[in-house]
Amino acid sequence: RFNDTYGRAAGDHVLRGIARELQDRAHPGDRLYRFELDEFVLILDRDSREEMVRDAEALRRSVASVTWPSAG
Repeated sequence: RFNDTYGRAAGDHVLRGIARELQDRAHPGDRLYRFELDEFVLILDRDSREEMVRDAEALRRSVASVTWPSAG
């Protein structure tokens, strides 16, 4: 929907921003992959399920809190 409204260049800008945000906040052992056109997979390297859930939620909140520009 974003691309339909703002164009592909703006959509690509947002996808790069999401990847950058995830990379900047991920731990050194984590692995980030682009999956499909607009989806990412982040494999979290944690010692416990509790740490993984806590950090996954922090990453989700981090991406959700970014104000994305409406044009690239």
